[in-house]
Amino acid sequence: MDERKQLILAEIKIQCAEKQQDEFEYYWEIWGVNWYPWFLEFSPASPMKFTANDIALEDLYYFVETGELEVVKVYEDHEMPEEFNRVRFRLKS
Repeated sequence: MDERKQLILAEIKIQCAEKQQDEFEYYWEIWGVNWYPWFLEFSPASPMKFTANDIALEDLYYFVETGELEVVKVYEDHEMPEEFNRVRFRLKS
């Protein structure tokens, strides 16, 4: 695991511990031409903040493969009116 992924995972663990939650969601939206912001959040009122500004869904699936996270739910298109690739993850302890 490279330094960037180690940092992302460490920050996920810290924020989950602070909020006493083990589940969070990832998704991205289109806000304009070539502007696709991503979000990790416990809820819309409780976004997560990261040092890395380029976290991709592939990063989170890497953590699933290594056993650090598990997928709880992959949202279907009709459940995401304005988001893309919304997935709920759980931190495995």
